[in-house]
Amino acid sequence: MKISLRSPCPVRPTLTGVGDKTSACALCKKHVHHLTRMTEAEGKAVLERAKTEDTCVRYVSDSRGNVVFAPQPVSYTHLRAHET
Repeated sequence: MKISLRSPCPVRPTLTGVGDKTSACALCKKHVHHLTRMTEAEGKAVLERAKTEDTCVRYVSDSRGNVVFAPQPVSYTHLRAHET
């Protein structure tokens, strides 16, 4: 998925923790959504809201310009334990 930013922010946000998906911008005090720390579904939800809200995002892109999202967590609920 490729996205284009209307007005890229010059401020680099400070993250407060390894798994943070949002941080506060020191310049404008808005929440910055870190798309690369979200699954694709979470990131798309943020981008969908951005159509009607003023939203700040930060992301890493691959060599083709696509947003790199976090991997989808694996669900182990469908597995059963096998006794030997």
